[in-house]
Amino acid sequence: MGWFPTTRDEDNGWRFDITVLKTDRPSRLPSIKDVVIVGVHSGTHLTELNFFADVIHEINQLQPYEFRVFDIKHAHPPPNLSLTNDLEKQPNDRADTTTTTTTAEPPDEVINVPLKRACALNLVIIASVLMTAGLFAWAGSIGDGVAMIAIATMSLSTSLACLSSSWKPVLSARPTSAEVPPGDIVISTRNRAMVVVHCTEEITRELYSGTENCRYRLSDRPHRALLGTSTVLLMASVVLFSNCGWTMQTAIGVSYMILNILYWAVPLLMDRRDTWDMSRYVIEQRGPAFPPSLKKPNFTQTLWYAVQETKCTEWVATGKLAPVSRWWDRWLEEALENCENVAWDPVDAKDRWMAMGVQTSKEQMAAATTRRQTAPALVGGRRKMPRTDEAEHWFNAVYAAVQEIPAGKVTSYGHIALLLGEPKRPRQVGICLKHLPGSDSDNYFHAGNVPWQRVVNAKGMVSHRGPGSAQRQADALREEGVDVAEDAMGEFYIDLGRFGWFPSMLASEREEMDMSDVDVDEMDEADAGTRGIAS
Repeated sequence: MGWFPTTRDEDNGWRFDITVLKTDRPSRLPSIKDVVIVGVHSGTHLTELNFFADVIHEINQLQPYEFRVFDIKHAHPPPNLSLTNDLEKQPNDRADTTTTTTTAEPPDEVINVPLKRACALNLVIIASVLMTAGLFAWAGSIGDGVAMIAIATMSLSTSLACLSSSWKPVLSARPTSAEVPPGDIVISTRNRAMVVVHCTEEITRELYSGTENCRYRLSDRPHRALLGTSTVLLMASVVLFSNCGWTMQTAIGVSYMILNILYWAVPLLMDRRDTWDMSRYVIEQRGPAFPPSLKKPNFTQTLWYAVQETKCTEWVATGKLAPVSRWWDRWLEEALENCENVAWDPVDAKDRWMAMGVQTSKEQMAAATTRRQTAPALVGGRRKMPRTDEAEHWFNAVYAAVQEIPAGKVTSYGHIALLLGEPKRPRQVGICLKHLPGSDSDNYFHAGNVPWQRVVNAKGMVSHRGPGSAQRQADALREEGVDVAEDAMGEFYIDLGRFGWFPSMLASEREEMDMSDVDVDEMDEADAGTRGIAS
Protein backbone atom coordinates (compact mmCIF):
# COMPACT_ATOMS: atom_id res chain seq x y z
CA MET A 1 0.00 0.00 0.00
CA GLY A 2 1.30 3.45 -0.92
CA TRP A 3 1.57 6.44 1.31
CA PHE A 4 -1.72 7.92 0.00
CA PRO A 5 -4.96 6.24 -1.17
CA THR A 6 -5.24 6.08 -4.94
CA THR A 7 -8.97 5.26 -5.27
CA ARG A 8 -12.26 6.35 -3.75
CA ASP A 9 -14.32 3.15 -4.12
CA GLU A 10 -12.36 0.65 -2.08
CA ASP A 11 -12.37 0.47 1.71
CA ASN A 12 -8.87 1.96 1.93
CA GLY A 13 -9.69 4.85 -0.41
CA TRP A 14 -10.46 8.50 0.29
CA ARG A 15 -13.62 9.11 2.31
CA PHE A 16 -15.22 11.85 4.40
CA ASP A 17 -17.46 10.45 7.15
CA ILE A 18 -18.11 13.62 9.18
CA THR A 19 -21.12 15.92 9.11
CA VAL A 20 -20.66 18.91 11.38
CA LEU A 21 -24.26 20.20 11.33
CA LYS A 22 -27.43 18.94 9.73
CA THR A 23 -28.62 21.29 6.99
CA ASP A 24 -32.05 19.76 6.28
CA ARG A 25 -35.07 21.14 8.11
CA PRO A 26 -38.29 19.16 8.69
CA SER A 27 -41.37 20.56 6.98
CA ARG A 28 -43.89 19.36 9.59
CA LEU A 29 -44.09 18.16 13.16
CA PRO A 30 -43.84 14.43 13.90
CA SER A 31 -47.12 12.51 13.89
CA ILE A 32 -48.34 9.34 15.59
CA LYS A 33 -48.74 6.31 13.36
CA ASP A 34 -50.88 3.16 13.79
CA VAL A 35 -54.09 5.03 14.58
CA VAL A 36 -57.33 5.38 12.64
CA ILE A 37 -59.23 8.68 12.65
CA VAL A 38 -62.75 8.71 11.25
CA GLY A 39 -65.08 11.67 10.80
CA VAL A 40 -68.44 10.81 12.35
CA HIS A 41 -70.42 13.02 9.95
CA SER A 42 -67.87 14.05 7.33
CA GLY A 43 -66.58 10.58 6.41
CA THR A 44 -62.94 11.69 6.80
CA HIS A 45 -60.53 8.77 7.11
CA LEU A 46 -56.95 9.31 8.32
CA THR A 47 -54.22 6.95 9.51
CA GLU A 48 -52.03 9.24 11.60
CA LEU A 49 -52.55 11.66 14.47
CA ASN A 50 -51.07 15.15 14.34
CA PHE A 51 -48.59 16.30 16.97
CA PHE A 52 -50.75 18.80 18.84
CA ALA A 53 -53.73 16.45 18.81
CA ASP A 54 -51.53 13.92 20.55
CA VAL A 55 -50.47 16.57 23.05
CA ILE A 56 -54.15 16.71 24.03
CA HIS A 57 -55.02 13.01 23.90
CA GLU A 58 -51.69 11.27 24.71
CA ILE A 59 -52.67 8.31 22.56
CA ASN A 60 -49.70 6.16 23.51
CA GLN A 61 -50.77 6.33 27.17
CA LEU A 62 -54.16 4.71 26.53
CA GLN A 63 -54.67 1.23 27.93
CA PRO A 64 -56.13 -1.56 25.78
CA TYR A 65 -59.90 -1.06 25.22
CA GLU A 66 -59.87 2.23 27.14
CA PHE A 67 -62.54 4.75 26.17
CA ARG A 68 -62.42 8.52 26.52
CA VAL A 69 -64.57 11.43 25.40
CA PHE A 70 -63.28 14.95 24.74
CA ASP A 71 -65.30 18.12 24.25
CA ILE A 72 -63.09 20.71 22.55
CA LYS A 73 -64.04 24.25 21.60
CA HIS A 74 -62.26 27.54 21.02
CA ALA A 75 -61.54 29.53 24.15
CA HIS A 76 -61.90 32.76 22.13
CA PRO A 77 -63.68 31.99 18.84
CA PRO A 78 -62.56 34.21 15.93
CA PRO A 79 -64.98 37.05 15.14
CA ASN A 80 -65.84 35.43 11.79
CA LEU A 81 -66.80 32.14 13.45
CA SER A 82 -70.50 31.82 14.17
CA LEU A 83 -71.42 30.80 17.68
CA THR A 84 -74.81 29.45 16.68
CA ASN A 85 -73.42 25.93 16.63
CA ASP A 86 -75.07 23.88 19.35
CA LEU A 87 -71.77 22.17 19.95
CA GLU A 88 -70.11 25.39 21.03
CA LYS A 89 -73.03 26.26 23.29
CA GLN A 90 -73.97 22.84 24.66
CA PRO A 91 -71.16 20.30 24.36
CA ASN A 92 -73.34 17.45 25.70
CA ASP A 93 -76.22 17.94 23.22
CA ARG A 94 -75.36 16.02 20.06
CA ALA A 95 -78.62 14.43 19.05
CA ASP A 96 -79.11 16.78 16.09
CA THR A 97 -76.44 15.79 13.57
CA THR A 98 -77.55 18.42 11.06
CA THR A 99 -76.25 21.33 13.11
CA THR A 100 -73.80 23.35 11.04
CA THR A 101 -71.05 25.85 11.58
CA THR A 102 -70.68 28.83 9.25
CA THR A 103 -67.98 31.40 8.69
CA ALA A 104 -68.56 34.85 7.32
CA GLU A 105 -65.36 34.75 5.26
CA PRO A 106 -62.18 32.68 5.07
CA PRO A 107 -59.92 33.18 8.10
CA ASP A 108 -56.87 35.33 7.46
CA GLU A 109 -55.03 34.73 10.72
CA VAL A 110 -52.02 32.45 11.05
CA ILE A 111 -52.89 29.85 13.65
CA ASN A 112 -49.83 28.99 15.71
CA VAL A 113 -49.30 27.30 19.04
CA PRO A 114 -46.53 29.05 21.03
CA LEU A 115 -44.45 27.80 23.93
CA LYS A 116 -45.56 28.65 27.42
CA ARG A 117 -43.60 31.56 28.78
CA ALA A 118 -42.73 29.76 32.01
CA CYS A 119 -42.05 26.34 30.48
CA ALA A 120 -38.98 24.34 31.47
CA LEU A 121 -37.34 24.85 28.08
CA ASN A 122 -37.41 28.64 28.43
CA LEU A 123 -36.01 28.34 31.93
CA VAL A 124 -33.09 26.27 30.62
CA ILE A 125 -32.43 28.89 27.94
CA ILE A 126 -32.35 31.64 30.57
CA ALA A 127 -30.01 29.51 32.67
CA SER A 128 -27.76 29.03 29.64
CA VAL A 129 -27.55 32.78 29.04
CA LEU A 130 -26.74 33.45 32.69
CA MET A 131 -24.08 30.73 32.79
CA THR A 132 -22.46 32.10 29.62
CA ALA A 133 -22.41 35.63 31.06
CA GLY A 134 -20.97 34.31 34.30
CA LEU A 135 -18.21 32.37 32.51
CA PHE A 136 -17.35 35.43 30.41
CA ALA A 137 -17.10 37.62 33.54
CA TRP A 138 -15.05 34.95 35.32
CA ALA A 139 -12.59 34.73 32.41
CA GLY A 140 -12.24 38.52 32.45
CA SER A 141 -11.61 38.58 36.20
CA ILE A 142 -8.69 36.13 35.95
CA GLY A 143 -7.28 37.75 32.81
CA ASP A 144 -7.87 34.83 30.43
CA GLY A 145 -8.45 36.68 27.16
CA VAL A 146 -8.41 33.51 25.03
CA ALA A 147 -11.27 32.07 27.11
CA MET A 148 -13.27 35.28 26.69
CA ILE A 149 -12.88 35.12 22.91
CA ALA A 150 -13.70 31.39 22.90
CA ILE A 151 -16.89 31.92 24.94
CA ALA A 152 -17.99 34.81 22.72
CA THR A 153 -17.24 32.80 19.57
CA MET A 154 -19.15 29.75 20.82
CA SER A 155 -22.11 31.89 21.90
CA LEU A 156 -22.22 33.60 18.50
CA SER A 157 -22.00 30.22 16.76
CA THR A 158 -24.95 28.73 18.66
CA SER A 159 -26.97 31.94 18.25
CA LEU A 160 -26.50 31.92 14.47
CA ALA A 161 -27.37 28.20 14.28
CA CYS A 162 -30.56 28.75 16.28
CA LEU A 163 -31.47 31.82 14.21
CA SER A 164 -31.01 29.91 10.95
CA SER A 165 -33.47 27.24 12.10
CA SER A 166 -35.90 29.48 13.96
CA TRP A 167 -39.47 28.33 13.33
CA LYS A 168 -42.98 28.27 14.69
CA PRO A 169 -45.76 25.71 14.20
CA VAL A 170 -48.66 26.74 11.99
CA LEU A 171 -52.02 24.96 11.97
CA SER A 172 -54.43 24.63 9.06
CA ALA A 173 -57.53 26.80 8.83
CA ARG A 174 -60.78 26.36 6.92
CA PRO A 175 -60.54 28.47 3.76
CA THR A 176 -64.26 28.43 3.01
CA SER A 177 -67.49 29.77 4.43
CA ALA A 178 -69.63 26.81 3.34
CA GLU A 179 -71.96 25.18 5.83
CA VAL A 180 -70.68 21.86 7.18
CA PRO A 181 -71.84 19.29 9.75
CA PRO A 182 -70.18 19.09 13.18
CA GLY A 183 -66.56 17.94 13.05
CA ASP A 184 -66.91 15.06 15.54
CA ILE A 185 -64.29 12.33 15.09
CA VAL A 186 -63.46 8.91 16.49
CA ILE A 187 -59.87 7.84 17.11
CA SER A 188 -59.04 4.13 17.31
CA THR A 189 -55.62 2.89 18.39
CA ARG A 190 -53.78 -0.31 17.61
CA ASN A 191 -54.69 -1.75 21.01
CA ARG A 192 -58.40 -1.05 20.32
CA ALA A 193 -58.73 1.91 22.64
CA MET A 194 -61.12 4.57 21.36
CA VAL A 195 -61.45 8.32 21.77
CA VAL A 196 -64.53 10.28 20.71
CA VAL A 197 -64.00 14.01 20.13
CA HIS A 198 -66.89 16.46 19.91
CA CYS A 199 -65.81 19.67 18.19
CA THR A 200 -66.53 21.97 15.25
CA GLU A 201 -65.19 21.43 11.75
CA GLU A 202 -62.79 24.36 12.31
CA ILE A 203 -61.14 22.55 15.22
CA THR A 204 -61.08 19.28 13.28
CA ARG A 205 -59.22 21.02 10.47
CA GLU A 206 -56.76 22.65 12.87
CA LEU A 207 -55.91 19.62 14.99
CA TYR A 208 -56.74 16.46 13.03
CA SER A 209 -57.35 16.60 9.30
CA GLY A 210 -55.10 19.55 8.45
CA THR A 211 -51.31 19.58 8.24
CA GLU A 212 -49.13 21.10 10.96
CA ASN A 213 -46.41 22.95 9.12
CA CYS A 214 -43.11 24.29 10.41
CA ARG A 215 -42.89 27.92 9.26
CA TYR A 216 -39.26 29.07 9.27
CA ARG A 217 -38.18 32.68 9.58
CA LEU A 218 -35.48 32.33 6.93
CA SER A 219 -35.55 30.73 3.49
CA ASP A 220 -33.10 28.01 2.47
CA ARG A 221 -30.32 30.27 1.16
CA PRO A 222 -29.99 32.55 4.24
CA HIS A 223 -30.40 29.47 6.41
CA ARG A 224 -27.44 27.72 4.79
CA ALA A 225 -25.33 30.90 4.89
CA LEU A 226 -25.89 31.37 8.62
CA LEU A 227 -25.36 27.67 9.26
CA GLY A 228 -22.06 27.75 7.39
CA THR A 229 -20.92 30.79 9.36
CA SER A 230 -21.95 29.05 12.57
CA THR A 231 -19.88 26.00 11.62
CA VAL A 232 -16.76 28.10 11.03
CA LEU A 233 -17.20 29.88 14.38
CA LEU A 234 -17.75 26.53 16.10
CA MET A 235 -14.46 25.16 14.82
CA ALA A 236 -12.68 28.36 15.81
CA SER A 237 -14.12 28.21 19.33
CA VAL A 238 -12.94 24.60 19.73
CA VAL A 239 -9.40 25.66 18.86
CA LEU A 240 -9.60 28.63 21.25
CA PHE A 241 -10.99 26.49 24.10
CA SER A 242 -8.01 24.18 23.80
CA ASN A 243 -5.64 27.13 24.30
CA CYS A 244 -7.28 28.84 27.27
CA GLY A 245 -6.23 28.34 30.87
CA TRP A 246 -6.88 25.11 32.81
CA THR A 247 -9.30 26.84 35.17
CA MET A 248 -11.55 28.09 32.39
CA GLN A 249 -11.32 24.80 30.47
CA THR A 250 -12.66 23.01 33.54
CA ALA A 251 -15.37 25.58 34.22
CA ILE A 252 -16.54 25.67 30.60
CA GLY A 253 -16.50 21.86 30.31
CA VAL A 254 -18.59 21.41 33.48
CA SER A 255 -21.04 24.15 32.43
CA TYR A 256 -21.65 22.69 28.99
CA MET A 257 -22.03 19.23 30.49
CA ILE A 258 -24.74 20.54 32.81
CA LEU A 259 -26.49 22.33 29.94
CA ASN A 260 -26.42 19.20 27.78
CA ILE A 261 -27.99 17.19 30.60
CA LEU A 262 -30.71 19.81 31.02
CA TYR A 263 -31.49 19.99 27.29
CA TRP A 264 -31.67 16.19 27.23
CA ALA A 265 -33.85 15.90 30.32
CA VAL A 266 -36.43 18.57 29.43
CA PRO A 267 -38.04 16.82 26.41
CA LEU A 268 -37.60 13.39 27.95
CA LEU A 269 -39.00 14.01 31.42
CA MET A 270 -41.33 16.97 31.04
CA ASP A 271 -44.95 16.65 29.92
CA ARG A 272 -45.54 18.22 26.52
CA ARG A 273 -48.66 19.88 27.87
CA ASP A 274 -46.39 21.82 30.24
CA THR A 275 -44.36 23.05 27.26
CA TRP A 276 -46.88 24.01 24.59
CA ASP A 277 -49.50 26.67 25.19
CA MET A 278 -52.84 25.02 24.32
CA SER A 279 -54.92 27.81 25.87
CA ARG A 280 -56.45 28.43 22.44
CA TYR A 281 -58.80 25.54 23.23
CA VAL A 282 -61.12 24.69 26.09
CA ILE A 283 -60.72 20.96 26.63
CA GLU A 284 -63.02 18.81 28.75
CA GLN A 285 -62.35 15.12 29.23
CA ARG A 286 -64.76 12.50 30.54
CA GLY A 287 -65.54 8.82 30.35
CA PRO A 288 -68.49 6.94 28.83
CA ALA A 289 -71.99 8.22 29.49
CA PHE A 290 -73.09 4.84 30.82
CA PRO A 291 -71.57 3.24 33.95
CA PRO A 292 -68.51 1.06 33.20
CA SER A 293 -69.23 -2.62 32.63
CA LEU A 294 -68.27 -5.15 35.28
CA LYS A 295 -67.01 -7.51 32.58
CA LYS A 296 -63.42 -7.71 31.47
CA PRO A 297 -62.61 -4.87 29.04
CA ASN A 298 -63.16 -5.92 25.44
CA PHE A 299 -63.51 -4.45 21.98
CA THR A 300 -67.27 -4.96 21.79
CA GLN A 301 -67.85 -2.92 24.93
CA THR A 302 -65.55 -0.14 23.75
CA LEU A 303 -67.24 0.00 20.35
CA TRP A 304 -70.62 0.16 22.07
CA TYR A 305 -69.48 3.16 24.13
CA ALA A 306 -68.42 4.92 20.91
CA VAL A 307 -71.72 4.14 19.16
CA GLN A 308 -73.67 5.34 22.20
CA GLU A 309 -71.66 8.58 22.25
CA THR A 310 -71.89 9.35 18.51
CA LYS A 311 -75.50 8.17 18.01
CA CYS A 312 -74.65 6.69 14.59
CA THR A 313 -72.74 3.74 13.08
CA GLU A 314 -71.75 4.79 9.54
CA TRP A 315 -68.27 5.76 10.71
CA VAL A 316 -67.61 2.16 11.79
CA ALA A 317 -67.71 0.99 8.17
CA THR A 318 -65.81 4.06 6.94
CA GLY A 319 -62.90 3.38 9.26
CA LYS A 320 -63.14 -0.42 8.95
CA LEU A 321 -63.19 -0.58 12.73
CA ALA A 322 -65.36 -3.70 12.96
CA PRO A 323 -65.28 -7.02 11.10
CA VAL A 324 -66.96 -6.93 7.71
CA SER A 325 -69.83 -9.27 8.50
CA ARG A 326 -73.59 -9.18 8.20
CA TRP A 327 -73.75 -10.41 11.75
CA TRP A 328 -71.75 -7.40 12.94
CA ASP A 329 -74.05 -5.21 10.85
CA ARG A 330 -77.01 -6.70 12.71
CA TRP A 331 -75.26 -6.01 16.00
CA LEU A 332 -74.55 -2.40 15.00
CA GLU A 333 -78.20 -1.90 14.10
CA GLU A 334 -79.26 -3.25 17.49
CA ALA A 335 -76.64 -1.15 19.27
CA LEU A 336 -77.93 2.00 17.58
CA GLU A 337 -81.48 1.17 18.59
CA ASN A 338 -80.39 0.75 22.23
CA CYS A 339 -78.26 3.88 22.57
CA GLU A 340 -80.37 5.07 25.49
CA ASN A 341 -80.94 1.63 27.03
CA VAL A 342 -78.71 1.28 30.08
CA ALA A 343 -79.78 -2.34 30.59
CA TRP A 344 -78.71 -3.48 27.10
CA ASP A 345 -75.64 -5.76 27.14
CA PRO A 346 -73.56 -5.35 23.97
CA VAL A 347 -71.43 -8.43 24.64
CA ASP A 348 -74.42 -10.74 25.09
CA ALA A 349 -75.99 -9.30 21.94
CA LYS A 350 -72.80 -9.90 19.97
CA ASP A 351 -72.56 -13.49 21.23
CA ARG A 352 -76.17 -14.09 20.20
CA TRP A 353 -75.61 -12.82 16.67
CA MET A 354 -72.33 -14.73 16.26
CA ALA A 355 -74.01 -17.96 17.43
CA MET A 356 -76.71 -17.42 14.84
CA GLY A 357 -74.04 -16.97 12.20
CA VAL A 358 -72.31 -20.21 13.18
CA GLN A 359 -75.60 -22.09 13.02
CA THR A 360 -76.41 -20.65 9.60
CA SER A 361 -72.95 -21.56 8.35
CA LYS A 362 -73.49 -25.16 9.44
CA GLU A 363 -76.85 -25.26 7.65
CA GLN A 364 -75.25 -23.92 4.49
CA MET A 365 -72.51 -26.54 4.62
CA ALA A 366 -75.13 -29.26 5.09
CA ALA A 367 -77.10 -27.93 2.12
CA ALA A 368 -73.96 -27.90 -0.03
CA THR A 369 -73.24 -31.50 0.97
CA THR A 370 -76.77 -32.49 -0.02
CA ARG A 371 -76.40 -30.85 -3.42
CA ARG A 372 -73.07 -32.60 -3.91
CA GLN A 373 -74.58 -35.97 -3.09
CA THR A 374 -77.50 -35.47 -5.46
CA ALA A 375 -75.27 -34.48 -8.40
CA PRO A 376 -74.91 -37.00 -11.28
CA ALA A 377 -72.07 -39.52 -11.04
CA LEU A 378 -68.98 -39.89 -13.22
CA VAL A 379 -68.87 -43.25 -14.99
CA GLY A 380 -66.20 -44.32 -17.45
CA GLY A 381 -64.87 -40.80 -17.83
CA ARG A 382 -68.26 -39.47 -18.98
CA ARG A 383 -71.18 -37.98 -17.12
CA LYS A 384 -73.92 -40.43 -16.65
CA MET A 385 -77.22 -38.59 -16.74
CA PRO A 386 -79.96 -41.12 -16.10
CA ARG A 387 -83.33 -39.76 -15.25
CA THR A 388 -83.23 -41.05 -11.72
CA ASP A 389 -84.63 -39.05 -8.83
CA GLU A 390 -81.17 -37.68 -8.09
CA ALA A 391 -80.57 -36.68 -11.70
CA GLU A 392 -84.02 -35.12 -11.85
CA HIS A 393 -83.19 -33.13 -8.75
CA TRP A 394 -80.01 -31.85 -10.43
CA PHE A 395 -81.85 -30.86 -13.61
CA ASN A 396 -84.49 -29.02 -11.62
CA ALA A 397 -81.87 -27.29 -9.50
CA VAL A 398 -80.09 -26.01 -12.63
CA TYR A 399 -83.31 -24.78 -14.23
CA ALA A 400 -84.43 -23.07 -11.00
CA ALA A 401 -81.05 -21.32 -10.68
CA VAL A 402 -81.16 -20.11 -14.30
CA GLN A 403 -84.63 -18.66 -13.69
CA GLU A 404 -83.11 -16.27 -11.13
CA ILE A 405 -80.81 -14.62 -13.70
CA PRO A 406 -82.30 -11.12 -14.22
CA ALA A 407 -83.22 -9.91 -17.68
CA GLY A 408 -80.44 -8.03 -19.42
CA LYS A 409 -77.75 -10.05 -17.61
CA VAL A 410 -75.77 -13.19 -18.39
CA THR A 411 -73.70 -15.61 -16.35
CA SER A 412 -71.47 -18.62 -17.03
CA TYR A 413 -72.03 -22.33 -16.78
CA GLY A 414 -69.33 -22.45 -14.13
CA HIS A 415 -71.03 -19.85 -11.98
CA ILE A 416 -74.35 -21.72 -12.04
CA ALA A 417 -72.45 -24.81 -10.92
CA LEU A 418 -70.78 -22.76 -8.20
CA LEU A 419 -74.10 -21.45 -6.91
CA LEU A 420 -75.34 -25.04 -6.69
CA GLY A 421 -72.32 -26.09 -4.66
CA GLU A 422 -70.58 -27.95 -7.52
CA PRO A 423 -67.97 -25.57 -8.96
CA LYS A 424 -66.25 -28.37 -10.92
CA ARG A 425 -69.34 -29.35 -12.93
CA PRO A 426 -70.04 -26.54 -15.42
CA ARG A 427 -70.29 -29.08 -18.28
CA GLN A 428 -73.27 -30.77 -16.63
CA VAL A 429 -75.01 -27.39 -16.47
CA GLY A 430 -74.61 -27.11 -20.24
CA ILE A 431 -75.99 -30.62 -20.72
CA CYS A 432 -79.05 -29.73 -18.64
CA LEU A 433 -79.73 -26.65 -20.76
CA LYS A 434 -79.16 -28.66 -23.96
CA HIS A 435 -81.90 -31.07 -22.87
CA LEU A 436 -84.29 -28.31 -21.74
CA PRO A 437 -87.82 -29.22 -22.94
CA GLY A 438 -89.48 -26.95 -25.48
CA SER A 439 -91.94 -24.24 -24.55
CA ASP A 440 -94.86 -26.44 -25.69
CA SER A 441 -93.91 -29.13 -23.19
CA ASP A 442 -96.08 -30.10 -20.23
CA ASN A 443 -93.01 -30.24 -17.94
CA TYR A 444 -92.73 -27.81 -15.06
CA PHE A 445 -89.48 -26.36 -16.46
CA HIS A 446 -89.33 -25.64 -20.20
CA ALA A 447 -87.86 -23.13 -22.66
CA GLY A 448 -90.78 -20.82 -22.09
CA ASN A 449 -90.01 -20.18 -18.39
CA VAL A 450 -86.27 -20.94 -18.15
CA PRO A 451 -84.17 -18.12 -19.73
CA TRP A 452 -81.60 -20.49 -21.26
CA GLN A 453 -80.18 -17.71 -23.43
CA ARG A 454 -78.70 -15.97 -20.37
CA VAL A 455 -76.01 -18.63 -19.81
CA VAL A 456 -72.76 -18.43 -21.82
CA ASN A 457 -69.28 -19.80 -21.36
CA ALA A 458 -66.62 -18.31 -19.06
CA LYS A 459 -65.22 -16.08 -21.85
CA GLY A 460 -68.61 -14.58 -22.63
CA MET A 461 -68.97 -16.54 -25.87
CA VAL A 462 -72.28 -18.08 -26.94
CA SER A 463 -71.94 -21.85 -27.13
CA HIS A 464 -73.20 -23.92 -30.08
CA ARG A 465 -75.75 -26.40 -28.71
CA GLY A 466 -77.13 -27.25 -32.14
CA PRO A 467 -77.64 -25.93 -35.68
CA GLY A 468 -78.56 -22.25 -35.50
CA SER A 469 -78.70 -22.27 -31.68
CA ALA A 470 -75.99 -19.59 -31.27
CA GLN A 471 -77.82 -17.19 -33.58
CA ARG A 472 -81.12 -17.78 -31.79
CA GLN A 473 -79.45 -17.19 -28.42
CA ALA A 474 -77.80 -13.97 -29.64
CA ASP A 475 -81.12 -12.69 -30.98
CA ALA A 476 -82.87 -13.50 -27.70
CA LEU A 477 -80.20 -11.62 -25.72
CA ARG A 478 -80.41 -8.60 -28.00
CA GLU A 479 -84.13 -8.43 -27.39
CA GLU A 480 -83.36 -8.13 -23.66
CA GLY A 481 -80.99 -5.20 -24.27
CA VAL A 482 -77.70 -7.12 -24.14
CA ASP A 483 -75.03 -5.97 -26.60
CA VAL A 484 -73.86 -9.06 -28.51
CA ALA A 485 -70.76 -8.67 -30.67
CA GLU A 486 -69.96 -10.94 -33.64
CA ASP A 487 -66.43 -11.58 -34.91
CA ALA A 488 -65.23 -12.53 -38.38
CA MET A 489 -65.63 -16.23 -37.64
CA GLY A 490 -69.30 -15.81 -36.78
CA GLU A 491 -68.80 -16.28 -33.03
CA PHE A 492 -70.96 -14.23 -30.66
CA TYR A 493 -69.49 -12.53 -27.56
CA ILE A 494 -70.93 -10.65 -24.56
CA ASP A 495 -68.95 -8.24 -22.38
CA LEU A 496 -69.15 -9.88 -18.94
CA GLY A 497 -67.82 -6.69 -17.36
CA ARG A 498 -71.01 -4.87 -18.38
CA PHE A 499 -73.63 -7.60 -18.48
CA GLY A 500 -72.20 -10.24 -16.15
CA TRP A 501 -74.25 -11.53 -13.19
CA PHE A 502 -72.08 -13.19 -10.55
CA PRO A 503 -73.70 -13.14 -7.08
CA SER A 504 -72.26 -15.11 -4.19
CA MET A 505 -75.64 -16.69 -3.39
CA LEU A 506 -78.99 -17.22 -5.06
CA ALA A 507 -81.73 -14.83 -4.01
CA SER A 508 -84.02 -17.72 -3.12
CA GLU A 509 -81.46 -19.06 -0.68
CA ARG A 510 -81.16 -15.67 0.98
CA GLU A 511 -84.90 -15.57 1.56
CA GLU A 512 -84.90 -19.08 3.03
CA MET A 513 -82.22 -18.07 5.50
CA ASP A 514 -84.68 -15.67 7.19
CA MET A 515 -82.36 -12.74 7.95
CA SER A 516 -79.24 -14.91 7.90
CA ASP A 517 -76.26 -15.46 5.65
CA VAL A 518 -73.12 -17.53 5.62
CA ASP A 519 -70.15 -16.60 7.77
CA VAL A 520 -68.40 -13.36 6.87
CA ASP A 521 -65.15 -15.00 5.81
CA GLU A 522 -66.94 -17.37 3.44
CA MET A 523 -68.97 -14.51 1.98
CA ASP A 524 -65.89 -12.33 1.45
CA GLU A 525 -64.01 -15.17 -0.20
CA ALA A 526 -66.99 -15.96 -2.39
CA ASP A 527 -67.43 -12.32 -3.47
CA ALA A 528 -63.72 -11.96 -4.21
CA GLY A 529 -63.30 -15.30 -6.01
CA THR A 530 -66.59 -15.58 -7.83
CA ARG A 531 -65.32 -14.38 -11.17
CA GLY A 532 -62.15 -16.49 -10.97
CA ILE A 533 -64.01 -19.71 -10.07
CA ALA A 534 -66.60 -19.16 -12.74
CA SER A 535 -63.89 -18.82 -15.36
